[in-house]
Amino acid sequence: MGRDRPYPDADIDQDQERVLLARIRDGDEQAFTTLVTLYLDAVTVFAFYIVRSHDAAEDIAQSVFVSLWEGRHNLDAVRSAKSYLFRSVRNRALDEQKANAIRARYSAAMQAEAETGTRSAAAPSIEEALLTASTVQAAMLQLSERHQVALRLRIHDEMTHAEIGEILEISPETAQRLVSRAVANLRKILRLSD
Repeated sequence: MGRDRPYPDADIDQDQERVLLARIRDGDEQAFTTLVTLYLDAVTVFAFYIVRSHDAAEDIAQSVFVSLWEGRHNLDAVRSAKSYLFRSVRNRALDEQKANAIRARYSAAMQAEAETGTRSAAAPSIEEALLTASTVQAAMLQLSERHQVALRLRIHDEMTHAEIGEILEISPETAQRLVSRAVANLRKILRLSD
């Protein structure tokens, strides 16, 4: 993992990072390569600590960099590339963990069903679960971006209102109100789709 780095340390100072992000925002592939060189190993190791799979960790880290490049025009709000990358990797790794846990539960429920010949009332079918998940996902996309982010941090990442406030640079009380409004709006959208 010891790649040659364009800067003496894995971390670069804030001024260098701002310049690097600005160049990436402008489509500079060399700046993007520099960012990948600086942080790919570190975020891959970080992902591994969460998902405990080398392949999954590599996939997660690479997908975060691909998303960063594809969404480079939206990097204006990013204050720290390092924080952004680690936060994104954390989110994706936790999503991967949750997906694996869901798959394991459904697999166990299906195995129990096959052994007993009856389906557990508590375990919805995969089709029902996918339908519910896709309905909620479609409803989430109708929320404002800020509401989507707040809900993702609260529900998917199980963050406190204080943590959400820190990430969104708002007070914990404002974060709590934002999450509450997002939930209320999501409920309205889901009621309309019934």
